[in-house]
Amino acid sequence: MISELNKIIIVQKGEYGRRLVRFLERNLPAATRTILFTNKKMLQETAEVADCYLIDRDFFREEGAISGIPPERIIWLSSEPAAPENADPPSSSDSGFGRAFNRFEPPQKLLDLLAGEDFIGEVTEQRKSRISLIYSPINQENLYGLARNLMQEGDLYLGAEDIGFSGEKEMDMGDLCYYIHLKEEHILETMQQMLREEEGRYCLDSPDMYFFLREVTTDEYRWFFDRLRAASYPEVYIGAGSGFLSDPAMFHLFDRVILIDSQQNERQHFFCDRLEAMLKDDYFSFEGQVVRVGL
Repeated sequence: MISELNKIIIVQKGEYGRRLVRFLERNLPAATRTILFTNKKMLQETAEVADCYLIDRDFFREEGAISGIPPERIIWLSSEPAAPENADPPSSSDSGFGRAFNRFEPPQKLLDLLAGEDFIGEVTEQRKSRISLIYSPINQENLYGLARNLMQEGDLYLGAEDIGFSGEKEMDMGDLCYYIHLKEEHILETMQQMLREEEGRYCLDSPDMYFFLREVTTDEYRWFFDRLRAASYPEVYIGAGSGFLSDPAMFHLFDRVILIDSQQNERQHFFCDRLEAMLKDDYFSFEGQVVRVGL
């Protein structure tokens, strides 16, 4: 069933890729995320993983193979010129690339390909939410604003910054930490009641001071993150400062670490150099992805 597709990645350089995103967003269930990449480097650096990849054959010829994508998850996009009137129309089953869709075919054929039982059977598996850490070694204001640039509908942001939001708020991450420390049986339901929603995205603000975050041990956070991964959020972002990460073992709880770097701040840039080297060192054994974002 097509409803079992959680994420589709399109790899296409031209306007057709943007039109295809809009078409799929109109015709697929709201829970299915469609992401467009226009170059190979961006796709590999973000390490996004999808149920299905729609890859332009011309892109493949120009930039070469994309490592790490199972061939059975690919539908090749063909953009050959329209055939003469007396010729047979281009066919999605005669591409030389395996499963393919020609842009001159009726769009419904693409939906049929995505809905095929053989295709769904190959890619369906138990999926877990990815947990990404957005970390600034200095007091970087508005990490949530940075996260918003990455978040898509259904994603969750949890604030763990050193200095919290000063405006009015009913509950914050400090309140949730109390229940994490207790290992509350219904922790996800408790958290859901604390969240505020903004355009389909969910957020829980940082506490007033990071001391509340330190009342929870690394093992208790691990217990909580295990439950987050089994929840329905496509991706969870934790915006954190150094107070939250006083224990280096905390880094092992995340699937991706996004470092906030700055060429204008020499000490911050130096720290990010050292931290990235530590995370990538075989001795530290961090198994996630490390990404640096410059400001």
